Amino acid sequence: MRPDREAEYVEPADLFCGRCTAMTEFATAPSTFTVSMIGTSLLGWGSRCRECGSDGRVLWLIFGIPLIPLGRYRVISAGGGEYYGRKRLAGRRISALTAALQPAPDVPAELLADKTYRQADELWLSAEPRDALRLFEEMRASHEATLAADDPAVIHLRLRGAQALLATHHKHAALALFEHVATAAALRLGLDHPVTRWAAEAAGRAAESWTSPKQLASLLAAAADPTAEIPTDQDVRAVTHQIRLHASAARAHLRIGKVKEALWYVDNALGASYELHGPDHPDTAVLRHTLHTVAEAANPQDKNLQAEIHACQQTWQPK
Repeated sequence: MRPDREAEYVEPADLFCGRCTAMTEFATAPSTFTVSMIGTSLLGWGSRCRECGSDGRVLWLIFGIPLIPLGRYRVISAGGGEYYGRKRLAGRRISALTAALQPAPDVPAELLADKTYRQADELWLSAEPRDALRLFEEMRASHEATLAADDPAVIHLRLRGAQALLATHHKHAALALFEHVATAAALRLGLDHPVTRWAAEAAGRAAESWTSPKQLASLLAAAADPTAEIPTDQDVRAVTHQIRLHASAARAHLRIGKVKEALWYVDNALGASYELHGPDHPDTAVLRHTLHTVAEAANPQDKNLQAEIHACQQTWQPK
């Protein structure tokens, strides 16, 4: 990328999948130029990622021939000889996001004994996250049909699904699911339970994988419109995704101090959850907890906002 554009460069969201993000760190794209065979050039060293299409490249200092390696990158072409890039982490350094891709703790015994779960885990360990996601999702749907939404087995399968979403270029969906499960685990298992702590840390790392909290809030705002109700007459999976996306947008706006916007998102999510699941469903309880977090963040001197929050709490209280 040209030097005069480096200062204003912001990494576009979701170009790099979770695995490529975990192996790298944010960096402006490497600048390449040659004059009379002297300059810098990106030369290949690794295979193309099947999930995000990024290539492994080495930035070389050129004096007629590649002479000095200046760093390893994963890059995606932006056209015109320019690239979006992330720098490969050196030596034993790993991204904090890598921990969110490690197996979750305390696997329920019934899952360990399940052939399909073992197959999905083998696919995950063999770097086949898309196939693993399909099996984890099939198991999750099956267990949710017979067990409570906050059953430990369902919680675990949702965590594995979030991991696979993160690894397969679905960062928004992964973040929303990690955050949802972190709260569900806290309500069901307690704040000090290993699964709760692991889920909360994974959610935090997923959120931090964006360039800034402001960028994350902006991107989630584009994906979840607070001015329109979530349609509940479509596929249940699609509705559930939108509900979690709105809840995640609420949390993202809280991080940058936009409480009123956060209230809009969680109000939409609660309305859809009441219609889809009912007031006593564990997933609805997670959203009420998010509403409580919004209420705690609101300025007590803002009487109008306090009145809006109170009205929302009265509308969506347990029946």
